[in-house]
Amino acid sequence: MEARISLAVIARDNLPLVTGYAGAPMGMPHCCQAGHQLKRMVYENCFVTTHCVRTVHAKQNAICQAAKRGMAIAGGLVSPKFNVTPTMTTN
Repeated sequence: MEARISLAVIARDNLPLVTGYAGAPMGMPHCCQAGHQLKRMVYENCFVTTHCVRTVHAKQNAICQAAKRGMAIAGGLVSPKFNVTPTMTTN
């Protein structure tokens, strides 16, 4: 089974402005390079989750990319979350 990559696109006037992916922000080490940095969270209702704090959501990465480039995204729409496989990105 192929790995899936979450991707977000912010577009305005039917033109893509910026993209983002679920993973480490650009310039930061990815989990496949540096290993997972897991954090255990215990919520008020006693619900417990464990997740990697090295990664961010695709939408967050897209917004960070726009900010890094000084790109205004006001009025833009964020694509619904969708997943692609590495094969889809190379064909």
